[in-house]
Amino acid sequence: MLNQQINALGNKLKLLRKEHGLSTPVLADQLDCSAAFINLLESGKRGASDGTLQKYSNFFGVKINDLKELQSQTVSISYNDSTDDDIPNEVLDYISLILKIKEPHRSIYIEEAKAKLQSIFYSLLTPFDLSEVKKIFTSIKSKWYSLEENDLEVEITTLNGMLQIPEKQLYFKLQISNQSCSLDLLFNDNRNLELFSKWIGEPNVTFVHFDDVPHLNEKQKLKKHTWFSPSIAVRDQLYFLKNSNLINDTTFTPDPQLNMLIKYFLESSAKEVS
Repeated sequence: MLNQQINALGNKLKLLRKEHGLSTPVLADQLDCSAAFINLLESGKRGASDGTLQKYSNFFGVKINDLKELQSQTVSISYNDSTDDDIPNEVLDYISLILKIKEPHRSIYIEEAKAKLQSIFYSLLTPFDLSEVKKIFTSIKSKWYSLEENDLEVEITTLNGMLQIPEKQLYFKLQISNQSCSLDLLFNDNRNLELFSKWIGEPNVTFVHFDDVPHLNEKQKLKKHTWFSPSIAVRDQLYFLKNSNLINDTTFTPDPQLNMLIKYFLESSAKEVS
């Protein structure tokens, strides 16, 4: 995860140049400055004097007061670096437009925009029906209990989806690996656990936590249900829970050995804190 500071003025100046089809050296020639200086302004590494802003205002026909207002505004964007692509100019332009809105209207607009985005994210969640859920869980179970060595590999994946059931759409998040399978449900939806567990059995561990849900504004209370492959020893199950931060006072397991190890771990952690 990378964090990028976007300077509102620098972004606006860059967009103005690109909209007019100008290269950095050509614009520098028109504004009587160096191309390096233009780059510093656009990257937010250098502030612009009133004189420089006036040159931009005159050349591009924009109001100098609008440029001055953007001078001190920045926005921090976090994004995944799984791709080398830059953030699209359309997104940066949208951010600049938002930053130009006066308070308190800006805050009101942002809240309305967030609600619309949440609605869009909701529509993008993959819909599943019961037959697909059955197929996923029976496949995991058959591979975990297979006696054939070639069948031991389980496709490692994470699924965010909506299960279509008669009375509602049920949000779930499923994380699958060779050693474990974890299912997140909204806390109030846990009465529907049987729709999943009947194909693989009761979970080995449950854990209550708060986390982001794609289509909802605030962090939600979730219950995570975890199943382990029968080839995983109890102590290794504990290590998995520790490394995944799945141990707190809400952690429950029906396995007496694992329960004892979890209890000992919590007691030891409490002593270290005190």
